[in-house]
Amino acid sequence: MIAIMELSQQQLSKQDHYDYGLRSFVIPIARAAGALKRNDPDASEEVIMYRTMIDLIKPKLVFLDLPLFMALLSDLFPGVELPPNDGGELRKMLEADLVENNLQVRASVHV
Repeated sequence: MIAIMELSQQQLSKQDHYDYGLRSFVIPIARAAGALKRNDPDASEEVIMYRTMIDLIKPKLVFLDLPLFMALLSDLFPGVELPPNDGGELRKMLEADLVENNLQVRASVHV
């Protein structure tokens, strides 16, 4: 976790909203990883940390930093592949709402 924090701080663009402090980076990732582990105790720690970092850090990044961040993660977690994510209950509810409102449901590029 410290490695991705340091590499991100060194290599990603400098943005005012990027915060690599303990309170905004390490603690939320540790809490989210713990919640994922409790939900799926058989999942490997690498998969849990990889998923957690994608879920918590990726939304905060500017578009131009996304490829570099994903490359950093794949370097830190070589060979780790995430299980497919179908969007779960939220996706089903959103799709049902779209259909109900006569809107077209389209497959997303990345969930």
